[in-house]
Amino acid sequence: MWSSEGPYNEPMKFRPLSAKFYLFPLFLTLACTFSSQPESQIGVERMRALVQTHADLEAKLDVEGVLGTLVDQPRYEFHPARLKIEGRENVREFYQEHFAKFFPLITSHKVVSESWNPDSAYLEYDLFLKSRPQKPYRIMVVLRAKDSRLLGEEFFMEDELLKLMAGDSFSKFVVIP
Repeated sequence: MWSSEGPYNEPMKFRPLSAKFYLFPLFLTLACTFSSQPESQIGVERMRALVQTHADLEAKLDVEGVLGTLVDQPRYEFHPARLKIEGRENVREFYQEHFAKFFPLITSHKVVSESWNPDSAYLEYDLFLKSRPQKPYRIMVVLRAKDSRLLGEEFFMEDELLKLMAGDSFSKFVVIP
């Protein structure tokens, strides 16, 4: 059931926990600073299920389904650009652009690393695009949950990839102070 690579129009499956964890200090810093308030922990297995559901809905290009996995006012951050997009309608527009213009560019993905805890996940994967099939675009993302819904996503990626992902919704992004 778990697979680490394949065409991006298939659901991304995450590997089960293993004895090896490739957790770098940046993840710990970010996971702790994404929200200064303690969140209710949902448990590792429920966190895995929530992230898998979110990924499956993304693979189906189901904007409303994806929004259903998020809190009412989600926040998406993009680093190192220090940009964010907040609010349900802005995130809806982001996903509409993302699915319509970016997803068709993706040929495959490969999971590089992941780590799970009771209220967050860290995922690292490479995307391969039609325009540059030999160049992997590395993406690192932190997802946090509260009350069985995702607070949003915090991405780390090249600016070039960010602009491709956002499409026209890029104009709605604001600088994080």
